[in-house]
Amino acid sequence: MIKIGYTSNIEDRKSSLQTNNPIKIEVLKTIPGGYEEEQELHRKFSHLNKQGEWFFAAKELLDFISCK
Repeated sequence: MIKIGYTSNIEDRKSSLQTNNPIKIEVLKTIPGGYEEEQELHRKFSHLNKQGEWFFAAKELLDFISCK
């Protein structure tokens, strides 16, 4: 699963997500922007949405992440 979300403090958010999670949380990509850009990505990948801000790690999303 991949989380698409906006935060003003990535380390605090990562720590919060790690709590009670047995799988190590890893930041795969950061991009500039805020809430509007987050919502745009949620719409773009809505067909991969599992729940809330969590998305299936499908090739399309992984390709997006790996682009520079």
